[in-house]
Amino acid sequence: QDTAPANKPEPLDAKKAPEAVPAPDTATVEQPEEADKAASKESQAPPASGRRGTANADYLSGMGLPDNFIELLKKKFNSIAALEKDDGIIDSKEFRDFLDVEESLFMDRIFNIFDVDNDGSVTKPEFLKVIAYLSPYGPHEEKVNLSFKMWDLQGDSVISKDELHKLMVSSASSSSLLVSPEQMQQLIDATFALADVDQNGEITLTEYHKLVKAYPNMISNMTLDIESKLKEA
Repeated sequence: QDTAPANKPEPLDAKKAPEAVPAPDTATVEQPEEADKAASKESQAPPASGRRGTANADYLSGMGLPDNFIELLKKKFNSIAALEKDDGIIDSKEFRDFLDVEESLFMDRIFNIFDVDNDGSVTKPEFLKVIAYLSPYGPHEEKVNLSFKMWDLQGDSVISKDELHKLMVSSASSSSLLVSPEQMQQLIDATFALADVDQNGEITLTEYHKLVKAYPNMISNMTLDIESKLKEA
């Protein structure tokens, strides 16, 4: 009996992969008070240079960021940080309230991208750095690293099939995507067949970089038109 061949799924399809968090859409005047933790971290950054390409902090140097872009980012951070408590940091509740979303594994991973030091809150330097990476100015390598961090639920520098499955299910649920268990498993198997070169059941960062090189659209959602979003009223 002849049957039509099944379409071969592409690995980590960008439509099924978790999308990067959109930029905030309101701006307010910066607030003078910050929590001790935020002030301590931010004090490590050098003052603004006032020139394009050497903007405001070592972690943003060399990216060619316009100073007005960084100022918009700073104002945006302050507007989010003051939603729940005006303490100069963004906690997970403020993050979810700003996006008007419910708590989920998917949102936890989005927040984790911003929480660079994994202390449960986002400071201004962390916010500026990640948003800059997600902008068109961001280095490609850093976009890949951030994407990998999304999938690495255990934080052990490898991606397992279980991790991939958990986050894809959460992502599909959050975006109301209708994906059958069979389709989900096909996508996972196709991804590992291509990426897991040594066939040990895990995808390393090096293997992930090679996979993205072969399928660059995998991380298309890691580049956002941040500047125009920041200027929206």
